[in-house]
Amino acid sequence: QSQPSEEASAAPLDPGQAAQYLAAGVDFYNQNKLEESLQYLEHASSLNDSDAQTWQYLGTVYYALNRVDESLRAYERYAALSNDPAVNDWLSGFKQQAGR
Repeated sequence: QSQPSEEASAAPLDPGQAAQYLAAGVDFYNQNKLEESLQYLEHASSLNDSDAQTWQYLGTVYYALNRVDESLRAYERYAALSNDPAVNDWLSGFKQQAGR
């Protein structure tokens, strides 16, 4: 038996499926089911790593789980994707508050 190539086994980027995982992650977040939310959001980000909203929710859930460094990385990705100066200003304040 031949092994599948890495390329063939890599999950294709699928924005439509990513949106479904994002929606499920948001639903779990709104129910305060943070671990479940995180699983769906992380999967959504692996399917579409250029969706700012996914990274925003990831940052929020990581922070709620006291995973501050991961939260900052997610928020930095969110800020980079959003191209919104207000988000960058908010991120600067968040970093100061988090002592980073």
